[in-house]
Amino acid sequence: MVTDSGSGQGWSSHSDTAPTPMARHLLIRKMLRAGEVCATVVALFVISRAVLPLLLWGSAELARDTEPPVLIERLPYWLIYAFTTLQCVLRPRQLLRALAENPFVAAVVAIALLSTSWSVDPGTLRRAFQLGMSTLFGLYLASRYRSRELLRQLAIVLGVSAVLSVLFSLMLPEYGLAPNEVAWQGVFTHKNTLGQAMLLATIVFTVAAERGNGFRFLAWVGTALAIALIVLSRSMTAVLVLGALAVATPLARLLRQGRAKSFVLLLAVCCALSVALLVVVRDRQLVLSALGRDVTLTGRTALWGEVIQRIADRPLLGYGYGAFWVNGAGPAEALRAAIGWDTPHSHNGFLDFSLDLGLLGLSVLATGLALAVRRAWKRWSRDPSAEALWPLVFLVTTILIDLTESPLYQGGLVWPLFVFAATVRAKPAFVGAISSTGLIDS
Repeated sequence: MVTDSGSGQGWSSHSDTAPTPMARHLLIRKMLRAGEVCATVVALFVISRAVLPLLLWGSAELARDTEPPVLIERLPYWLIYAFTTLQCVLRPRQLLRALAENPFVAAVVAIALLSTSWSVDPGTLRRAFQLGMSTLFGLYLASRYRSRELLRQLAIVLGVSAVLSVLFSLMLPEYGLAPNEVAWQGVFTHKNTLGQAMLLATIVFTVAAERGNGFRFLAWVGTALAIALIVLSRSMTAVLVLGALAVATPLARLLRQGRAKSFVLLLAVCCALSVALLVVVRDRQLVLSALGRDVTLTGRTALWGEVIQRIADRPLLGYGYGAFWVNGAGPAEALRAAIGWDTPHSHNGFLDFSLDLGLLGLSVLATGLALAVRRAWKRWSRDPSAEALWPLVFLVTTILIDLTESPLYQGGLVWPLFVFAATVRAKPAFVGAISSTGLIDS
């Protein structure tokens, strides 16, 4: 009896210290979730096109003498495709619920895939596949993360990019400085790309600072660093959009609060912008010269005129997704000869979509953008938090940048973030299944 009792006591003591099957299960789930988040951060960094393209290709303004190995260039993306496909296969219902929030996103991909039947270039199918995978990754983000969680991951990615950009520009100027210029390009292949990335970083860090958590000081440091890099990049588009956001964001807060003086302020801003527009139209040469820009916006006006003529040749369906700007062949060569410089795109994302997918594709994209902005405004109207505001700010910023650049068309980090902002729900599926342990239910 004593022995049995002693054995019983020993067994009871052992059961108190050994993990139960439920505890082991929860531990495994935590580890899997942590691994998923780490993989997402790495994927976001790769998709941002920082470091690796610069080391492989050099600056986009330099002629390419050699081609980097395809495996080194494409392997990270194939790993991201595999990760995205696995997540979508494991949780198809969450993916479909996110897609139902804005079906026009999928419609753009569908038109791109269909454009292989009328494309002037056989590589359209490959580029449409890449667009589809980028869209799936954006849908995965929208179905698995809240805005607050994605902001945290973006802060890591963009913070690392900002710090590395400083190091590259100061210690490796042959990479970090734009060729034949004093402008910085950091860890990206063009100064405008650095400006756009740091514009997004400014939004992310400002939102993080407004949350008032323990990382508030670091967030403000990140904001200051991002703004400094925008200035050093000498990207006029990024500088102007940053100024517009600095004016528009507090105005939007007043409008949301329904204050009477907000209408007066809005009217005053509109009048000031109207006067500024009239001055620019009437004396644009003087204004642009004062800003250090030429009257053609670095050749953009001549480029846009030629692009519009090409759109008129195939207005409804376009030339096929990614088919117009193929290097060394295709209809773009005659355009480049006409304007006298080797442009990689239209420097206007909406014109680029019109070239590739015609007015049909442009109208679908515009409808998806309008619906995304409307949903983001309504969500922020219900929730005044900074996390609810950033998708709206991101969408407006993307639209403004795409007037003189093509980040939405070129993909990179902008397209999956657009898909996220267009399809994210107030409560992603996994958020509603949080158990009492604080873990996320798959």
